[in-house]
Amino acid sequence: DTRGNSDTWAVDPAPVMSLVWRDSNGSGHAQIDAEHRHLIALANTLYASESAPPAVFDAAVSTLLQALRGHFAAEEQLLETNRHPQLDEHRRIH
Repeated sequence: DTRGNSDTWAVDPAPVMSLVWRDSNGSGHAQIDAEHRHLIALANTLYASESAPPAVFDAAVSTLLQALRGHFAAEEQLLETNRHPQLDEHRRIH
């Protein structure tokens, strides 16, 4: 595309994406917020490893997926314990 800038991107790729925690992301529950911060850090590790050797990238994917599974289970258990009225919807979203 003569109007595009893909040649520029090939020479000067865009910076690695990064997620940032904001206080407005907080749920007010210390454990859940700590887990969310940890997931953001793991996602940033994954983003940073996009050009790494495949084994490094694969390890970052696996680590993030494992943490997500653990977080979803813990959060859903907490919501169930507290009889959260929208638990089923929250599980579906996970």
